[in-house]
Amino acid sequence: SWKMPSGQGQYTESGRSDYVFPGRSLLVIVVMMLVASIGFKTFADRGEWVPSHKPLVDFPLQIADWQGSFRGLPIVEEDVAGASEYFHGDYLSASREAVNVYIAYYENQRHGQIPHSPEVCIPGGGWVIESISQATIAGANGKQIEANRLIATLGGRKIITYYWLKQGSKTFSQGFLARLALVVGGVVENRTDGALIRLVSEIPPGESLVSGDMRIKRFASEFVGLIPDYVPD
Repeated sequence: SWKMPSGQGQYTESGRSDYVFPGRSLLVIVVMMLVASIGFKTFADRGEWVPSHKPLVDFPLQIADWQGSFRGLPIVEEDVAGASEYFHGDYLSASREAVNVYIAYYENQRHGQIPHSPEVCIPGGGWVIESISQATIAGANGKQIEANRLIATLGGRKIITYYWLKQGSKTFSQGFLARLALVVGGVVENRTDGALIRLVSEIPPGESLVSGDMRIKRFASEFVGLIPDYVPD
């Protein structure tokens, strides 16, 4: 589970969920997945290639005007997540706006150690999901990321969550496509590393969701350009 900063709530992450890909090319993708899976099994015993990268424990705590603090997870929660490395911290802007960050990096996803989806896990802490949609994050480096945007409530409290998956240089909002990229990457590059990246901010009473979106996007515009050094392309 990941505990929000004091006054920002908490939730537990203990499962996974993949979106169902709705496109017309589903059959083609399924065939590709089957073919890739055969190759994936063929090369499963090869030594895994893990690209060099900076350790997440060294992820910057100063991002533009945001000051961060690292908060480790309890051992039992680290075990449930199963990540090779992770960063979990809280960032405050100069005007005291807050964003919680979680990055879970998996060096090898061949044997079932894969990111857990907040879509399933947030309700584990009593939160009720109100909506799930898509949002675009524009980084200061010009790169755009399609993320999931999840709104959840607990009593009179509300949080907004942006999250996505990263496989190599590509990012995905849909778990199904990330799994496909994982299999193909395992065959072509002998590489199965990847990550879940999640940003959360609480919406105080009286604040609009638009304001919350702007806060997360302002933070993310500086944040996303730092990720490749720690979650390699």
